[in-house]
Amino acid sequence: MWRRAGIALAVLGLLAFSACSSSPARSVAPPFELTDQSGQPWRTEDARGRVTLLTFLYTYCPVACPLTIGKMQAAIESLPEAERQEIAVAIVTVDPERDTPERLREVTSYLPGNWLYLTGTPGQLKTTWDNYGIQVQKGEEISPAHAGHPASYEVTHTLEVIVVDREGRMAARLWGDAWQVPELAQKLDLTLQGRALKGAANPTRAALRFLQLCGPFYFAGTFGAVAHGLFLLTIPVGLFAVYRVIAR
Repeated sequence: MWRRAGIALAVLGLLAFSACSSSPARSVAPPFELTDQSGQPWRTEDARGRVTLLTFLYTYCPVACPLTIGKMQAAIESLPEAERQEIAVAIVTVDPERDTPERLREVTSYLPGNWLYLTGTPGQLKTTWDNYGIQVQKGEEISPAHAGHPASYEVTHTLEVIVVDREGRMAARLWGDAWQVPELAQKLDLTLQGRALKGAANPTRAALRFLQLCGPFYFAGTFGAVAHGLFLLTIPVGLFAVYRVIAR
């Protein structure tokens, strides 16, 4: 009986690991084609030969997105001028309804010229989000106070910054907002030099990343916490059910 139970647990463990483990750091970044703030098409292939800093944000975000942009900008500006010229920044919107090319042009007018803010059709964006493991949930809309203004709502989404090397491979992924500017600057510097990156031992971040990949996890809000708690409860129930079937 115990032997069969052990085999069942081992099989389930292997399935969970294969389903939830992240792809290798140097796997190819999924290609996509979207539209930049100038209304021009932009493809991931357009950045080949340069290091790309990729993230997923929206312009009406109150806190997390501006903070991420500020940290990204500080990391790039800490590098030598020659290295800065070799970096492209691509921000993919998670709010296509309000992030029109006109809105994106307005926002990017305050950013360096090598920063792209990308939008597209709902289908294009959904495919891109899914390919990069970005979960997006639109919040409840609040009617605008003045006519002509867009509806007010927040978008809960996975917050992640991805470093893509010159060959279009993912060199590093920084999840959440706990990473520091020097950490990103170092990863950019090493990627520009073509050197392999070694992840720092951070059990907390590794656990959070594992949980993010393993279930219905959203970056912010109580929904993500509740959904994830319910998901985790299904694990022992599933293990026990499989054990009962095999032990018969």
